[in-house]
Amino acid sequence: MPGIFRRMNKRVALAVAAVLAAIGLAFVASGSTSTYFEDVKQGGVTGTIGEISISTTGGAAVDNPTFTWSNMLPGEYKSLTVDYKNTGTAPQDVYLTFPNLTALSALNNLGTYGEVHVSVNGTEVYANANLNDKPNNGTTGLPAQLKLQEGLAVNHTGTFTFEFRYADKLGGAQGAATHSTGGGVFNTYPVPGQVTVRSGDGSGNGLPFAVAAVQQGHSL
Repeated sequence: MPGIFRRMNKRVALAVAAVLAAIGLAFVASGSTSTYFEDVKQGGVTGTIGEISISTTGGAAVDNPTFTWSNMLPGEYKSLTVDYKNTGTAPQDVYLTFPNLTALSALNNLGTYGEVHVSVNGTEVYANANLNDKPNNGTTGLPAQLKLQEGLAVNHTGTFTFEFRYADKLGGAQGAATHSTGGGVFNTYPVPGQVTVRSGDGSGNGLPFAVAAVQQGHSL
């Protein structure tokens, strides 16, 4: 009897060992890879970069809208008109900007001696007969940027007109016309008492401006 039990225990031990070995092999196999089957589809991304671009006409030459106002007299308007076109690949917002802040501040030193009007496609969008950028005076001067048009479509055009006049009461302001002799140049800068003077702007006369386009819904 003891021999029979020993042979049975040996067979049981061998069977258990075989089962454990099979489990071990399965564990190793399952740990060596995460899946038995695999299917992969390759992809990629290509594209082109959009462009924000604007062209202008008016004044001296295409894309160089410079103007010379001659024989300026109190009470008489001088104006400039510029056409612009979206030559980019997406809708864009269009701005009129005045990058020389010293020249702009000199104009805004005129107070009620100067007047500005801006119209876009025949509609007035800005008017100011008190060009004063001094803080806490209850009025504002011509800003450094004016939005002319929002969402100008590709290949579409627009037009803006900028008008200026010296007031009838002008008498010697900014070294321009005087009641007695006249003479001088438009908007000499800097002038005593103006709010903003930047060394990088230099000195001179006139009012530099630019037409700027930006992606629709974004600010300059």
